[in-house]
Amino acid sequence: MPDGNITMLDYRYYDELMAMMRDQVTDGRFDTIIHSAAVSDYMPDETFSETDSLTSGKKTAVILEALSKGGKIGSDHKRLWMSFIQTEKIVDKIRRDWGFTGTLVKFKLQVDMTDEELIAVATRSMATSRANFIVANTLNEMTHKAFIISAEGGEPLLVTRETLPAELMKAVFP
Repeated sequence: MPDGNITMLDYRYYDELMAMMRDQVTDGRFDTIIHSAAVSDYMPDETFSETDSLTSGKKTAVILEALSKGGKIGSDHKRLWMSFIQTEKIVDKIRRDWGFTGTLVKFKLQVDMTDEELIAVATRSMATSRANFIVANTLNEMTHKAFIISAEGGEPLLVTRETLPAELMKAVFP
């Protein structure tokens, strides 16, 4: 078990977390990283306003105009649309880009999957990040149960929400 020398870092925005993680990980002072941060998969890219619409039969096409990026958007637009771009997975950079060699724990939250599907997706995700462990759960079951999966193999460990912290510590720090 860890000796109480645990660092917890707070962030508010994706870019803040990315910079903070890069600085902390490349510093080389951690033996274990438990990356449980809920990081958005997408971030806003552009905002559009409606300039016109064309209707043909049952279909309507909306003509959009891109608004300038950044800053306040005026309140004179009746409807706005936003496009989003996929964010880079910060946890995937920990080993690949930042050279971390210690123990890495990743979390994976999915939606509407069976336990078998969840375990398969989580195992692939763990391999992509080269994590030692992954904690996997689904949105509809996250308050009840999770699986702890080890890269070394063996059966995934089914735990309750209440026992997750203690069981994860036992797995990571035997």
